[in-house]
Amino acid sequence: MILFINTLLLFIFLHRLLTFSHAPSAKVNLIWGIKGIVILLVIAVWLVPLHLPWYICGSVLFFSVWIGFYYSVTVKFQELTLLRLAPSFKSNQYHVHLKSLIQPFTRDTYRELELLIELLPKYNGQSLILTSPLLAKQGPLCNIEQLKKLPIHIEASYHSYWCSPFEFLVLCYYKYIKRENILQHSDLSKQYRLLLTLRS
Repeated sequence: MILFINTLLLFIFLHRLLTFSHAPSAKVNLIWGIKGIVILLVIAVWLVPLHLPWYICGSVLFFSVWIGFYYSVTVKFQELTLLRLAPSFKSNQYHVHLKSLIQPFTRDTYRELELLIELLPKYNGQSLILTSPLLAKQGPLCNIEQLKKLPIHIEASYHSYWCSPFEFLVLCYYKYIKRENILQHSDLSKQYRLLLTLRS
């Protein structure tokens, strides 16, 4: 009974910690690191009384580090409704994500991306990373001419799904189980990554 209560409290705590959004700030990377360490410590304390084999504890702690340092911080801009941001290991870089993994790239999405690029210098940002299988359909990269008009340098490359296994599994669920039309012509194993860097 005590284990059940402790586990329930742990999940409530983690859910609250992972879903809390932060305003853009120069300290967002510090917050990111602190939250990652807190998640690791809390799960380590939860594991101690269970007396599990070392390889299970190690796997759980590894998973905790992965969750803590990749998904614990979401940066929220009041001006954005279709995009969300997450910090990168570089202090002046952000990862850009669609609010929904199966959200299409529309004209409004590109407008928000343009607005985000304008706001970057205000928050000491220098570059954005955008990764999605929806950037390519049936092989080639989608038309990014609209982005080329902006004061940024664009680098396009392939991104292995092994680098983002959780997103890959969710996308597979939407494509093969829910049969979402938007993903039917996308190769989930070959995702494009755009690095958008402000010109100096």
